[in-house]
Amino acid sequence: MANRIILILMILTGISTLTAQNITLPLWPDSALVRYYSNEYQVRENTPPAFLLHAGDDKAVPVENSLVFYQALLEKGIPAEMHIYPEGGHGFSLAIGTGHLSGWPARCADWLLWLDEPGNR
Repeated sequence: MANRIILILMILTGISTLTAQNITLPLWPDSALVRYYSNEYQVRENTPPAFLLHAGDDKAVPVENSLVFYQALLEKGIPAEMHIYPEGGHGFSLAIGTGHLSGWPARCADWLLWLDEPGNR
């Protein structure tokens, strides 16, 4: 089992976006399947700490995916850190040469070091 999770621009919930029509719909028509495949409903006390990264202008994956997963982690007392950058779109990778967005790997490294400090799980 993983002991740390680093999620970047991930589809984490049963939320899908029809960007052409700007409509948010369930990914599956069966609500039981939506719940089963939505990671925010799968967070347990043994879920590893998570680092989430997203861009607010991501047109492929709504930032709400990260928001609802982050909230689920907090509700279960799982250490989590989330960074939402205003720009970056989808798939910015390491964001080399993109200004402040390129600093996200350092933020992630800081978080990993923080987790290793006594008392931070």
